[in-house]
Amino acid sequence: MDMILTDCDKEPIHLPSAIQPFGALLAIEGDVIVAVSENCQQFFGAREALLGRDYSEVLGSNCYKLLEAARGKIDSTTPMMVQLTHQKTWITAIAFRQDNLIIVECERLEEEYEPEIASLKFVREKQETILSYLAFVAEGVRKLTGYNRVIIYEFADDWHGEVIAESKSADLRSFYGHHFPATDIPEPARRLFTSNWVRMIADVDYAPVHIRSSDVKPIDLTLSALRSVSPIHLQYLQNMEVAASLTLSIICNGRLWGLIACHHLEPKYLPAHLRAVCALIAKMVSARVTAIEVEDSASARSKLFNFILSLKKQLAQGESLNDLVSSDKHDLWKLIASDGFDFIAKDFSTSTGHGLEPQQLKELLKHLSTSDQPVLHFTNLSNAFPQWSNPYSGGVLAISVNQNWFIWNKKELVRSITWAGHPDKTANSPNQLSPRTSFAAWQEQVKDTCSAWQPYEIELARELEKVVASTCSGKEMAFEPDRNEYLNRLNHAIDDDVNSLKEQIDFS
Repeated sequence: MDMILTDCDKEPIHLPSAIQPFGALLAIEGDVIVAVSENCQQFFGAREALLGRDYSEVLGSNCYKLLEAARGKIDSTTPMMVQLTHQKTWITAIAFRQDNLIIVECERLEEEYEPEIASLKFVREKQETILSYLAFVAEGVRKLTGYNRVIIYEFADDWHGEVIAESKSADLRSFYGHHFPATDIPEPARRLFTSNWVRMIADVDYAPVHIRSSDVKPIDLTLSALRSVSPIHLQYLQNMEVAASLTLSIICNGRLWGLIACHHLEPKYLPAHLRAVCALIAKMVSARVTAIEVEDSASARSKLFNFILSLKKQLAQGESLNDLVSSDKHDLWKLIASDGFDFIAKDFSTSTGHGLEPQQLKELLKHLSTSDQPVLHFTNLSNAFPQWSNPYSGGVLAISVNQNWFIWNKKELVRSITWAGHPDKTANSPNQLSPRTSFAAWQEQVKDTCSAWQPYEIELARELEKVVASTCSGKEMAFEPDRNEYLNRLNHAIDDDVNSLKEQIDFS
């Protein structure tokens, strides 16, 4: 399994030297065409070779705005209509800048379908939890796009994914609640999903269209909508009995939070202007998920702020940190969802809730002290410290401040995880990569592992460490716990996205 993970993580999927056949590609340097896909002459109706020609002779002078927009930014521009010089017909074109090139991707103009604004209201559905909100999103995306199945899964810290929402046709199997191993979406693929809001595979059985170039160096197609797909991933989809797919990225604070994966049992092409709508939906869902996570942390941040105000005031009055923690240990414990809390200083210790046993604390500190990080968090101490002969069955979140330790612990949560197929895929031979062939439900019993520490809890721990360290050293540190202004900015961003979505749908 290690060999496959390493090889998949090294696969240069952004440099395929080929595209999918639902469009054609031109690469322009200055005003000259320096690379073309092999279907360009058929697509554009040109009789002579295209390499080395001025782009306006092929695309027409009315594509000037498209190229100017691409020169002004790196990401893909909004799809624009361009009238071809030779055929006097209109196409849809998308352009983006890559290094010193302008990449133009053209698709035939399909019959326009304009979704009703009312059908897009699901992205603004008011729900208290991420799970309930994404259930509406899965249903809304399936109605909008017409795919047979839409699943939404969230990435864990180790990059395996869990399906937390699903909408599907009645006759399809369900993946709800199933887990997919991190090797299913290796690091290069995650990087591309972070760079692109939408990714479409119109037909898993397509024949790649190769790119001819005046330069031997392959073109970076990271931002390409047409980019050809890794044969391993195509086989993976075929093993799932999926003939076409559409993937929307959920990106929160610059990190790939999860994916909205749409599957179809037959080849399916979604026109460029509808994919642009899906890209806006992905941005709006990402903003809403971020807002809900911020709202979840607001109460904890308020408690932390009140505690820190009291701490700073009492330390300023000459009280010792040991005395303060001893008197306020219950409040400290409740700052973070846990089973127990321990505070350990040089000649002092105190605990509340189900704190760790003295021998466990001694062994734990011996291992934690080897790290120079002020905040450490583990969900499985047995895996984190395999040399520890009798570790605590669970995990800890720990802060180190001036040789003082704040430690929250959570007991193991014994549970069964349902994987969509056995998570250990293997190679057919030492030199042959192969995607796994089975997606049948496979049960794994998980022990010695606690529930995950929430991102905002880790953030709170980091803020507490900084403030306690600065206060104990006599330095003042700004602390702003109120996220109301941030939430308002997020809501305004969502409103702006809705207005952009209305403009996007208006093709008049």
